[in-house]
Amino acid sequence: MEHFLREIEFLDKELLKIKLMKVALRQSYSIEFKQTTKNNEIKDLSEKLETFFKLKDYGASIQSYIIGVIYAHPNFDPFYKIRKPKYFEDEKEIHDGLEAYLYKSFEFNVKLDFYTFFNSTKEEGLKMIANEIMQALSDINYPKKVTDFNGAAFHKDVECFFRDLNLLQ
Repeated sequence: MEHFLREIEFLDKELLKIKLMKVALRQSYSIEFKQTTKNNEIKDLSEKLETFFKLKDYGASIQSYIIGVIYAHPNFDPFYKIRKPKYFEDEKEIHDGLEAYLYKSFEFNVKLDFYTFFNSTKEEGLKMIANEIMQALSDINYPKKVTDFNGAAFHKDVECFFRDLNLLQ
């Protein structure tokens, strides 16, 4: 029994060494989209991203990479602004009364043209998202606190992910 407990302790320590990269899409949208399948299409894409990146390692500085996808009617633009990219080294954040612990997390947003996205097919919409994300990634400057992150390799893997899904030319 003692040997078994030592094995469990060893495995627990080994599991702590495994770094899982989380990459996900966070949606912000206006009510018009509740009548469409766009939300589910983006959710499916986010799940595929998360699976693709789960076991990848780009360095210790970023373990969570959240890409906000904003698609809202122009009348609501004041409520759906693009925020500048932000890095959370070790912070607690409260949104709508819910507390979230952000550790080594990087976030940025892309905003889709409402009318084009609203009227797009599933494939056209996902291609819009892929192109906006790739454009934003090419413009990103990581803060000085991000000292150990291979942004070029991450960017290349995002591009490969979208190409594998035929979302980029």
